Amino acid sequence: MTVYLLAPTIKEGFQFGIIVAFAFVLGAYSLIGCSDVETVCQDILKFEAVEIVNEDGKAVSSIELEIIHKRTGGELHGDELGEVYDTGIYNIVTSGEVGRDEEDVRDGDVLEVRGVKDGMEFTETYEVRVDSGGCHPQELIGPDPLTIEFEGDSEE
Repeated sequence: MTVYLLAPTIKEGFQFGIIVAFAFVLGAYSLIGCSDVETVCQDILKFEAVEIVNEDGKAVSSIELEIIHKRTGGELHGDELGEVYDTGIYNIVTSGEVGRDEEDVRDGDVLEVRGVKDGMEFTETYEVRVDSGGCHPQELIGPDPLTIEFEGDSEE
């Protein structure tokens, strides 16, 4: 599941024009790639998220997550971004964690997602696919939705 965050426009009348202009500029920059134009990497914040559900397919909220970058052993954002408004959808990796430095998430890296709720624990791994410019997460390879056997803690 991919979530984009773009700055909203101030006037509705210009919204369509701004979106078209943005798409044109982004398309032009994508031809040369993010590695040549750092501003494109910084203009969009993209999230890759996973929905966590119980055995009945209902969203499970309020899970404490720890996300471990297996190549480096470091922890990613964890609960700083966490769940999206009690929906059972949890942010796993963002554009801010993808890059070219040694500690950054890169294409093919594996993330271990550890969750705890009411004393019950789970662990799942996801492989991260990154765009060709190395700027943004493109996809998480792993279960989505992730079905967890939690009792009675789903959203109605």
